[in-house]
Amino acid sequence: MFRKILVLFFALTVVAIIFLYQSPFVRDHFAPPFFKMADCADDSQGEMALLLQKRDQAAIRGIRWMDDFLRDDEHFRTMPFEAYHFFFVCAGTSTHPEIAAMAGKMARQYEPRLKDLVLQMEEPLDRHVFLQLLELITKPDANASNDAALIAKAQRSFPENNDDTNIYGRELDHLDQEELIDIFYVLLHAYFLEKADVAYPGQFPVSYRLLDILRYLKTKPLENFTKDAADPSQAMQGVFLTTHIAYVMSDYSRLKLHEEDAPWLYEYLRKNFHGAMQSGVVDVVAEIVDVFRSLGYTEENSDIVRTGTEFLLERQNEDGSWGEVNVEEQSAYDNMHPTSSAIWALRDRSFLTGTPYSKRIQRILRELNENRASDQHQ
Repeated sequence: MFRKILVLFFALTVVAIIFLYQSPFVRDHFAPPFFKMADCADDSQGEMALLLQKRDQAAIRGIRWMDDFLRDDEHFRTMPFEAYHFFFVCAGTSTHPEIAAMAGKMARQYEPRLKDLVLQMEEPLDRHVFLQLLELITKPDANASNDAALIAKAQRSFPENNDDTNIYGRELDHLDQEELIDIFYVLLHAYFLEKADVAYPGQFPVSYRLLDILRYLKTKPLENFTKDAADPSQAMQGVFLTTHIAYVMSDYSRLKLHEEDAPWLYEYLRKNFHGAMQSGVVDVVAEIVDVFRSLGYTEENSDIVRTGTEFLLERQNEDGSWGEVNVEEQSAYDNMHPTSSAIWALRDRSFLTGTPYSKRIQRILRELNENRASDQHQ
């Protein structure tokens, strides 16, 4: 009998506690710690879910703005390769179905415009346009119409005097005397040429390769954001150059990055993330966030990704764009770049595996790191 009374008392006590816990006053002042911890976890999960929802909606609004911006033919002709490339990558790797569908539709719209525009260009092509064309013809839609004509145009535009200086437009033995923006273009063009060599072996030969510029950049000192920096723009250029090393390694965010492949690179970006935030420049913050998202980090497990995402959400314009747009002294590309960078940083993504370029860049990184290992043992 006594046992039954004890069990009944215990059951009533549990019911009373549960009932009283529904009162905010009781919950806030008398609830045991584990109840409060559960509440905090629920609140944290709710806040994170809201942040991710805002992130996705911001990216969608940004894509819509970009589409409107690029419908202006003058804007499109200023940056046809970049416009198509942006939507092509977003369509292929974005995990949000609406973002992937929107980007895919726009990529299909801009692809024929770009290819028709290139075919109409006078030959020989401008060196930078020729190198952009090399990247275009490596995209995995080589059976599409016009591609045979584009490949032939690229072959005709390959310089007859194909020494490295003529192709790159720089004295490669004296890169230390070049400005960072010029070194940036050497990196970008080496990437285009490497992709062309993967897709069309031996057809666009060069001696100076992607591995060579990566070896140079691995040991190149770059400026940091500091309180007493005489020229913070040098640190800004250093960050942009470093994020593009990561873009080259990830085939522009299509391949997953790994910390061990370039620890020197990610150390530099971590060191300068706070300075980038303080600068208030959308592009530079967005590109750092994009790189760390390609490392597999998310808002849940990375302060850089989370605070960078919050930074970008706070700075989106009402029309869906980022930065100062329609500024007369800025090019159409400069007007668009903050928005395209922000969208790329915000979008969740999957990664391609087993692509021809992924196999090439893995081999390059192994050679790069073997050299580093041998240097450490000397």
